[in-house]
Amino acid sequence: MKKITLLTPVFIVLASVLYFLLVSVALAQEPTTDSKQDNKLVKYCVSSTNGSTTITSADGKQISEAVSFPNGANVSLDGIITWKDGSKTTLRNGDCVGIDILGAVYVAKAPSSSIKDNSGIISNR
Repeated sequence: MKKITLLTPVFIVLASVLYFLLVSVALAQEPTTDSKQDNKLVKYCVSSTNGSTTITSADGKQISEAVSFPNGANVSLDGIITWKDGSKTTLRNGDCVGIDILGAVYVAKAPSSSIKDNSGIISNR
């Protein structure tokens, strides 16, 4: 009987140490980034001049046909995003649309001079 009562506290301590080591190793493997912006890749930006809307890719080339993203969202040449659920978002001059590393399409709003603390992201679908 004494043997069981002595082993129980030792077993609990050893199990706790093993759990701590496993959790420490798992947390050490998680990558870290400096900011959330590092996870977002801008693909296309809208510019409007004299009432004409153009969309350019990240490398500066003007696109000539609608863009379809893997999650079902589409961007037309006039700067309107049609989401998978059918809702629409109109992009303004300076707005950009892209896809993050998880495959979600997002819209980064152009900076507004009247709003200084704008976070910049209006949608992430």
